[in-house]
Amino acid sequence: MNQIRPYIPLVQNGTMGIEQFKLKIQGYRTATKQDFDNYLLRALQRNVDEVERLPVLGQWHKKMFTDTPLSASATV
Repeated sequence: MNQIRPYIPLVQNGTMGIEQFKLKIQGYRTATKQDFDNYLLRALQRNVDEVERLPVLGQWHKKMFTDTPLSASATV
């Protein structure tokens, strides 16, 4: 909203046409969706990285603490 706020007075006083304003809004909507998609992709990639890391961490825990059973609370 802050990005389009400067254009509102221009539309209200007739300096900018409504169609131009709609094009500006569409450009911001597209960028916002793309930004959200990139954020979501990075978040999902972090989840995949964590899933790939978990088996290795479990193996390390077993080697370091051979007498202790593997538990979530103990490995936090």
